[in-house]
Amino acid sequence: LVSQQQTNGAWSNTNYPALTALAVWALALDPAGRNDRAISNAVDFILSCVQTNGGIYREIKGPKGGGLGNYNTALCAIALNALNRPELTPAILGARRFLAASQHLGKDIYDGGFGYDQSHDRPYADMNNTIYALEGLLQCFDCLRLIIFYPNITRLHVQQLLQNLHADHQTFTFLQHQTIVCCQIWFALCTIDDEYINGLL
Repeated sequence: LVSQQQTNGAWSNTNYPALTALAVWALALDPAGRNDRAISNAVDFILSCVQTNGGIYREIKGPKGGGLGNYNTALCAIALNALNRPELTPAILGARRFLAASQHLGKDIYDGGFGYDQSHDRPYADMNNTIYALEGLLQCFDCLRLIIFYPNITRLHVQQLLQNLHADHQTFTFLQHQTIVCCQIWFALCTIDDEYINGLL
């Protein structure tokens, strides 16, 4: 994996920092810590993609989905958080704020979900982006603080999204790994008492 890293610190297509983040996430799990230089170079590349709105992506004009802001930001936040480096906290906090503001809250089947980008010309969300966004938020924040500071991301919205998308078989199919992650998110949200949450909000 390290041998495939580019001289600018990135892996694969540099328009999508999530691809580099996936490699960083994997290298961060090495208990021997043998990849510090590769990780540091990759972190420099990821930080070069931080936008003023807190998202971690690159602006791409034209393609549907733009720069895939939610997808890239979520994976970059997960990877940066996995490194446990205090100096990365500002970037992680910015990414959290970006993701929290990206949830689709409309009266349609996508209510409560996340799409590829924070804003677009049509209502849209999918399970893949929703899982990564929630996993990013949950990994970077403990569940209680997530719900206190980002009350829009609640059990009700997650439940409604799952019900809506599961009922629409033409646009949604559960993949095995998505189902597992979704159950993990659901369990984490359900471990907090409703009355206690309501008293804090």
